Amino acid sequence: MTFRQILPKIIPDNLTFIAVIGVQDPVRPEVPKAVKTAQEAGITVVEITGDCIETAVAIAEEAGIYKKGNLALTDAEFASMSDDEIKRAIPRLRVIARCSPTTKLRLVTLAQELGYSVAMTGDGTNDAPALTKSDVGFAMNSGTDVAKEAGDIILVDDNFASIVKGVKLGRTFMHNILMFLNFQLPINYSLLAMNFLYPIFLTGSFLTSALILIINIIMDSLNSLSFGGEPPKDEYMKEKPLKKGEGLFVNGSKKHIAINACVFSLAFGIMIFSPMKHLFTTEEAGL
Repeated sequence: MTFRQILPKIIPDNLTFIAVIGVQDPVRPEVPKAVKTAQEAGITVVEITGDCIETAVAIAEEAGIYKKGNLALTDAEFASMSDDEIKRAIPRLRVIARCSPTTKLRLVTLAQELGYSVAMTGDGTNDAPALTKSDVGFAMNSGTDVAKEAGDIILVDDNFASIVKGVKLGRTFMHNILMFLNFQLPINYSLLAMNFLYPIFLTGSFLTSALILIINIIMDSLNSLSFGGEPPKDEYMKEKPLKKGEGLFVNGSKKHIAINACVFSLAFGIMIFSPMKHLFTTEEAGL
């Protein structure tokens, strides 16, 4: 069969076939690495697109989103599934092709019911419901004003890699806060305990208001600056994400703070009841 026999009859016979031109929207070079980093951090990346299933799967494979054993669905297949079936499929789901606004919103809702923290990207007006429903909505800077209003964060460069960078910064801030609390709270708890116990066993106060103020200025201010200036570390992206709704004190922080507070309190107690206790009295300190 010749090429002219394959062409529709509406094409004039006096045309000469020269070439077939294919148009491709390539994946950005930094995206595969960003996807891999996100997956190592425990983030599941799902491609939701209006392209046909073949194109969607090809792009997902190139970006590292879709691998053998994962699940790729069309919008019609997704719509025909029950909520329970979708919930069972979500851990393996990586691609949804020909996706409609209803499907996007339904996917976000069901994923949240499973306890996932869901981030959604979008640039069109039809993405607004899903962006609003998601825990974090990433709107594209080149998108519509409706999408930007619905989103929580606007990606000025329309780049998926920027989302991964944002996750890394967020985890860095969390680590900095935890380091500050793990260092500061044991000392404050022990000082508070000694200020209550000291007048019971000995006369006077353990620390005067001036001493407490000096300690707070030195400890709180300098430590806040030092811990707050910690740079982002790649090792943070190797950790598993925290469960949704988990409190601030995680990874054994409460136990760490309690043990250190007891150690500091014991150390202060030994100093107070030792022969050097006169150094802590108001008269000897000259205050």
